Amino acid sequence: MRALLFKNLLWGGLAVVLVAALVGCGGGEEKAKLTINAGPPVAITAIPFPMVNVPEGPLPTRAADFASSCQKSDQKQWSEMPAMIIDPTLSYTAVIKTEKGDITLKLLPDIAPWTVNNFVFLACKGFFDNLTFFRVLQEPQPPSIPRAFVQAGDPSGRGVADAIAGGPGYFIPTEINDHKFLKGTVGMASRGLGTPAVGSQFFIVLEDSPELDGQYAAFGEVVAGFEVLKQVTPRNPQEGGPPGDKILTITIQEGPSP
Repeated sequence: MRALLFKNLLWGGLAVVLVAALVGCGGGEEKAKLTINAGPPVAITAIPFPMVNVPEGPLPTRAADFASSCQKSDQKQWSEMPAMIIDPTLSYTAVIKTEKGDITLKLLPDIAPWTVNNFVFLACKGFFDNLTFFRVLQEPQPPSIPRAFVQAGDPSGRGVADAIAGGPGYFIPTEINDHKFLKGTVGMASRGLGTPAVGSQFFIVLEDSPELDGQYAAFGEVVAGFEVLKQVTPRNPQEGGPPGDKILTITIQEGPSP
């Protein structure tokens, strides 16, 4: 039960997303109530989400060189996930520049090519610029939240499980893989159990989190700046308060095959 509660917390708060995971597959809006630890019932409106599958067949070849494709844009919404702009046989590094310092990620296109391509595309376009770490749990809060993590990528700053208000306008498929959610692993936030992810919301675990293995798409790992993550201001978007610490920008570097 603890693992289920933690996994669904990645979107929208403990009570809200646990219910959304249970009733969100319906065709329209539904009302639901949930009692947790004998507390008061919580009424929410579930947000239906589409089923998005990983494209079948061989990966498409990108249409242009990376330098031409990786350009800033004022556009912040798209109708579908981006075409391939990376070469999954090459290596990619992302540097998250924050108010507290830099965090360097090694991306993993060999195991999650569409997820890495999407993250790289949004970073190149400047989508993440000035967004915040809107959910930060520096310490576990057992029994409901057994692990610590940080989460970012929601323009609303509230952890909204909606592709427009809480993302770039589209969902992406969840590329489940065998990469373990060890300390510093980067994954895409979703309702768990392989459900689609809002295209921009990602999280980084601050400690080994085996209960997430096989449930979320791991697509990167922190290789430098982990101490910066430990300095990010704790925040629960369901409790309000000031905005989270800001991401100034995310830069991407393409390198040779690993």
